[in-house]
Amino acid sequence: MAFLGLTSCGDDIQDPLQGIPLKGEIEGQEWEYTVGKAFFSLANQSYQIELFNTPNVNDGCTLFGGNSAFVSFEIPTSEQTINQPSAIYQSLTFHFEDSQTAFTATTGYVEIILINNFEVRGIINSRFDEENYVEGIFSATLCN
Repeated sequence: MAFLGLTSCGDDIQDPLQGIPLKGEIEGQEWEYTVGKAFFSLANQSYQIELFNTPNVNDGCTLFGGNSAFVSFEIPTSEQTINQPSAIYQSLTFHFEDSQTAFTATTGYVEIILINNFEVRGIINSRFDEENYVEGIFSATLCN
């Protein structure tokens, strides 16, 4: 009896973070994504993304910074991977809670896997240092 094995080559290698909810640390405090917002900039032909860990910021599509730790970054209008820090787009930035302090990612990537009329989905694996990093998947509501 002979066995025939079939294998596939190509681009079906999945990111190891696929399916893992976005989480990490900001200012050394555990941080887990709960809501995201995406704003299209006509002038820059890009999206500004803000990801939060506080459900009460889900007040429609108001651009929010406020007193909650959050992550922000800019992406192009197509699915692709943006290495961090980015030379073209605003790099992923860690915004501290109740503070004007923010750090920019020094390593990693933001991979955009879907952009449609309603949302932006992606995978992040970026860090500034051991106390400021995020990794996993996210979805941001398209607000305009």
